[in-house]
Amino acid sequence: MIRALAALLLLAFAVPAEAQPELGQLFSDHAVLQRGRPIAVWGTAAAGERVTVSLGRASRTATADAAGEWRVELPAMAAGGPYRLTARSAAGTAAADDILVGDVWLCSGQSNMELTVSRALNGPNDAQAANDPELRLLTVPHLSAQAPAPRFAADVAWHAADPQAVSDFSAACYYMVRELRRSQRVPIGAIAASWGGTPIRAWLDQRAAAATGGEAYVLFDLYRRDPAAANRAFGERWAEWWRGVSGDAPGAEPWHDSRRLRWSRVPRMAYWETWGDPAFAEFNGMVWMRKRFTLTPQEAAQGATLSLTVVDELDQTFVNGVAVGGRYSWEAPRDYAVPPGLLHAGENEVLVNVFDGSGAGGLQGPAERVRLTLADGSVKPLGEGWEYSV
Repeated sequence: MIRALAALLLLAFAVPAEAQPELGQLFSDHAVLQRGRPIAVWGTAAAGERVTVSLGRASRTATADAAGEWRVELPAMAAGGPYRLTARSAAGTAAADDILVGDVWLCSGQSNMELTVSRALNGPNDAQAANDPELRLLTVPHLSAQAPAPRFAADVAWHAADPQAVSDFSAACYYMVRELRRSQRVPIGAIAASWGGTPIRAWLDQRAAAATGGEAYVLFDLYRRDPAAANRAFGERWAEWWRGVSGDAPGAEPWHDSRRLRWSRVPRMAYWETWGDPAFAEFNGMVWMRKRFTLTPQEAAQGATLSLTVVDELDQTFVNGVAVGGRYSWEAPRDYAVPPGLLHAGENEVLVNVFDGSGAGGLQGPAERVRLTLADGSVKPLGEGWEYSV
């Protein structure tokens, strides 16, 4: 009997439980839902699971699709609350508390919209005076993806307007909704989704981006399928631009023959405006940076990942004369795939063209984070011994 009970217990634990329902990330505690319009609520559950969603006296039921996603539309409600939002199924219940119904505003843009209250005129004082439990704020994190994603890759949360939440929130958005709270006298939720310096193409969905046409979208579509091929293709386009402004003949460009440039030693792996060199104290412009290193035949036979840390702000990177990546961002680390067959036994060269239009310029460092990680997991440090040519 003991053996039989043990077997039954083992069987019970071996059978996976049905996935409990989850509310979408925007439906967390303290969220605000739009008044006067049908309220869409979505989330996940086990495929085929029936989920009943309730808010106040309203209730609707949906069935999770094959991907485990469900969506309901609750009837329009007047401003009010707080309410408890629940999603129930046979497998369990997901809930969000302190939900208000009022007006929801999406504030989106570049740096002017992203600038925080703490950096605004009299902003620190305004933040310290903030105390409005019916004004709720949510900031969308800086995340990018090659295709639309069903959820954020980082957690998001609603916060009532208090000094801490307001200080780091969009100033333009906060001052607008603060005034609306005074005039409309209903709960307000403000969502800030801004990213300084981003082009409008990055915000378009796939259909709209494709409708704009042009080589850029074609290359991006290729990048999703084959990043190495897309980087090579853009490298060829960049090479045409370089030859046009430099007059270099094909095969004589720096990535094919860097010896023709005049090189100086990088004093330390950090932004060039921090080198202590008066010539770079406020330098904006274009600089070549190179690093030479040796590999054994066993190391060279592998693919690898080249890590350069953050580059301020635009780079085009070559390994042994082949373009492996390039990006425009003053805050994103550069990690580029180096396909098998590109590395050599003996001497190899990384060549980075860096353009800086403002700010610190160059590779951020520190040196220990600049490296080549081989496919077998071994690491080749590349942080020391760099050279530069303006």
